[in-house]
Amino acid sequence: MKHDSLNHYTAINGFLKKELHHHAKEYVEQLLQETVIIERTADTSSQVLERIKNPAVSSLLQSKMVVCLAERITLTMNINDLSQFSQMKTFDLIKILGNLLDNAIRATSYELEENRYIILEWGQSEREHYLYIENSGPTIPETKLKDIYDVGYTTKKSGEGGLGLTIVKTVTDRYSGKILVRSADGVTSFRISFANR
Repeated sequence: MKHDSLNHYTAINGFLKKELHHHAKEYVEQLLQETVIIERTADTSSQVLERIKNPAVSSLLQSKMVVCLAERITLTMNINDLSQFSQMKTFDLIKILGNLLDNAIRATSYELEENRYIILEWGQSEREHYLYIENSGPTIPETKLKDIYDVGYTTKKSGEGGLGLTIVKTVTDRYSGKILVRSADGVTSFRISFANR
């Protein structure tokens, strides 16, 4: 955030040096609007985080919120699940959440700023507990969806990585869970569910 602020101060200073006061005024107004949006988002998010029972999970989500703010990604979280996968070890839960959110953040960053979003929903029904993560970004071709859990499969341009979804699948299988993935029209979603016990 300090680095981001320095960039903005430099831009405003540039307008003022050239006596482009109107441009400087517009720039400051835009910054103020963005600040109000960020404050509202932070207030809403902190209320959501208060519902998280596991402090490690709360810290992870808070760190991902900060990354989303820095990357100009709209992150919407809806936590309705009261047990929040209490049958799962924290270590395993962090693996699932961390990998899915990291992938969503990376994919969303390919979008124009105004189109960047991630939705995280954590809920339960009479039959199951579920975690749903949806993001904007490049679509995974339908022919490749069956390969995404293979070791080494990656959508990164550098070709590096390829373990995140393998880890998510391994942990989900260990707890007899199910994964449903959809990717079409610039939207990708993962829904992980576990039957109530």
